[in-house]
Amino acid sequence: MAGETLQLTASVTPAGATDKSITWSSSNTSVATVDSNGKVTMLAAGDCTITAYAVNWGVPAEYVSTVVKYNWSLERQAQEFQPRAAYNITVTPARTQITGIWLTDNDCDGEIAVTQKMIPVGGTKKVALTLNSAYTNPKNAQLVWTSSDPGIATVDSSGTVTGIAKGYATITVKTQYPAEDGTYPTASTTYRVGAYTYDEILNNLTIDREASLTAHEYLNHIRTTPADRALASFRDQPAVEARIWDEGLMQLATARASRNIVCTMIGGWTSGEKSDRNSLATHGGMQNGYGGSWSTSGTILGRNAARGLTEDHAHMVNQLDSRSYVAIAFVRYSNPSGVNLTSMIVDMSPCSYAEGKQNLANAGVSFLDDMEKSILVPKEQYLDFCRHFGITAG
Repeated sequence: MAGETLQLTASVTPAGATDKSITWSSSNTSVATVDSNGKVTMLAAGDCTITAYAVNWGVPAEYVSTVVKYNWSLERQAQEFQPRAAYNITVTPARTQITGIWLTDNDCDGEIAVTQKMIPVGGTKKVALTLNSAYTNPKNAQLVWTSSDPGIATVDSSGTVTGIAKGYATITVKTQYPAEDGTYPTASTTYRVGAYTYDEILNNLTIDREASLTAHEYLNHIRTTPADRALASFRDQPAVEARIWDEGLMQLATARASRNIVCTMIGGWTSGEKSDRNSLATHGGMQNGYGGSWSTSGTILGRNAARGLTEDHAHMVNQLDSRSYVAIAFVRYSNPSGVNLTSMIVDMSPCSYAEGKQNLANAGVSFLDDMEKSILVPKEQYLDFCRHFGITAG
């Protein structure tokens, strides 16, 4: 392998020769060099001939030994002594016995990824990995680590990452030598350096309207078609009327889903607010919730999430009750480090948004005050979420 050395020896006969000086040379110094003492240094893959010859051309050089070493192939060029004796050296690249690399952090998703894939500025993290090989102790298992942006994060030769500045950096590890098929087994993962901020999360929230409308259609279908309900215990219950989509209720569903993601990312839950089962499903008294780290979107997301919601008995009871109006929000957040969060909130009401708001006004209660009590979203955040999504608040 490059940089490796090999000591060759040669002697001059007869034993009584008066001049036994030997000179060494390489036919291709870009592949290997040889010094005056016969020490060969490999530089690159390729072929070259190392020659030893007597200064006195009348005296042949004699082989003392022929050496075979890993990644070096040496053969005597001549079977009989000649005025010049040569070792033919073929240098081939070293091969690794590693067939694949897996970084443990690539298994992270959801809430785990929020902390597992974040490194504080000035903090360090040792990247855990698994090497795949048919051998217990694979030969040439040396690894090379690199960072996509050393100004954000650096990585040393042992795989320890150091956070330098706020941002994202991809850490890549590959074998120093190619596998038998000529490829270099490689793996990479992206880390966030520095703590997340409220504004950063808020400004990157998105909403999946197609998923919302698909979920609405599915939930209405199971209201009106008992035979298609996921839980068998509900199939004998009668059909109920489909619910009416009310865009005015969308602000309530969207705000609750948005807060679930913000608090999952940076904390801030109030006492008794967070769901013990699933933080992304946290909801108010007139709502149902569901959430997870889902890779799908649109129609597939809406249908799968709605079905998953109705596989829970308590949720199914709510989906068949007498409340006539509904809005469903799918709020999402993702970033380069692999964090991918979705919160689904179903907001249900016995009356329309307009009627409910009027009822509050008649009772002398502001919409925002009632909202804060019913869905547990602070007013300032509620207004932030509505502004971000362009939804009328209140």
